[in-house]
Amino acid sequence: CHKIVFVESPREVRQARAQARGWSKEVFAAREDAQESLDQKRRRADVIIDNSGSAEATRARDEARYSIVLALARLAEHRDSDTGKHVDRVTRFCGVLARELRNQAEFRDVVSDEFIADLERAAPLHDIGKVAVPDEILRKPGRLDEEEMKCMRTHAVIGARTLRSVIERVPGVTFLRMAEQIAHSHHEWYDGNGYPRQLIGVEIPLSARIAAVADVYDAITTKRAYKEAMPHGEAVRIISGSAGRQFDPDVVAAFLRVENTFARLAKELADGAAANPAPEAVGRVRRQVPALAT
Repeated sequence: CHKIVFVESPREVRQARAQARGWSKEVFAAREDAQESLDQKRRRADVIIDNSGSAEATRARDEARYSIVLALARLAEHRDSDTGKHVDRVTRFCGVLARELRNQAEFRDVVSDEFIADLERAAPLHDIGKVAVPDEILRKPGRLDEEEMKCMRTHAVIGARTLRSVIERVPGVTFLRMAEQIAHSHHEWYDGNGYPRQLIGVEIPLSARIAAVADVYDAITTKRAYKEAMPHGEAVRIISGSAGRQFDPDVVAAFLRVENTFARLAKELADGAAANPAPEAVGRVRRQVPALAT
């Protein structure tokens, strides 16, 4: 009669079959090791596939969120000008400055790939608070009076508050935190005479110190409702002369090393051909540097 063997685990089933086939213990052990290795690889592959799918879904969600906030940024920009290219130019300028700063030892650990990626996603939102500024102020030709300027300056706080409300709903999106910092602080001055909080020096987030230079360069070199476009050389002169006062000296030094790249990008992303301003216009705007990037 046949011997009946009761087995429970899958390994015992395989061992019973091996004995029935006359396999030695060594052969069985070798096959078990090979099967275990194959199972481990299969499990790792399944994990990779699952994670890949999760990563793809996460990227898709992030892209959707970014597309929505970018659309809002462009909406704000269209109220302030005829095109949304200011957003594109400032974003590119920020990326150029950040990469140049990374070449300096003191910034190498701070300006990581993740920092630059977040910066290039956050920069378009720097003026999102302008959606709350009335058109008669936003599009006013000429200088703003004291009350109008006070209203204009609220866009920094409103922008930060708006982005903070988004962050509360999606706390894991790192570029939104940087966007909040930039919106809130890119009008702060290095010497403490900016707004809205009169931060001084490195109290101002690095992302905002970078965006400040990028934003003012674009404000100087493009036509606005209150001014004509000024040439690249004049922008370089104004920004370099404001190092340590309005701007972080390290960011200005980086700007001076890549100014030719700024000039090239300004042409590539220009709203349209701009005539050279009259000398009196240059002098008038030169005396209004704080108002160039309101």
